[in-house]
Amino acid sequence: MRFLSAATSGLLVALAVARADAAVPNSITVLLGPAIGYLLGQSDLCGWNLNDRIRTTYQNDLQQLGMTETQKATVWSDAKARETKLNALPAQAKAGMKAGVCTSAMRAEIERELAE
Repeated sequence: MRFLSAATSGLLVALAVARADAAVPNSITVLLGPAIGYLLGQSDLCGWNLNDRIRTTYQNDLQQLGMTETQKATVWSDAKARETKLNALPAQAKAGMKAGVCTSAMRAEIERELAE
């Protein structure tokens, strides 16, 4: 989980630095939706109420990267699909996930990344 958050943040920073006026490569676009969706699902699972903040942060970042409207729509569609999939897991699976990801340290890490 930490790797996913760090990788997503690093990817966004790298793209922002290398940004030109062209659309973001689709190979990058397809990675962002599931990663954002996982963060949204984690927030739901843990009851952290960070979804609005996650959406706002990434919406701004996607805009800064210069994604086309089609790319942004794809990212958000993929994010919603991943979030829905995680929320639909059986209760037993959710309980197992909570033990590993719903820690105060993990929440603090996500909040720190959202503040950057």
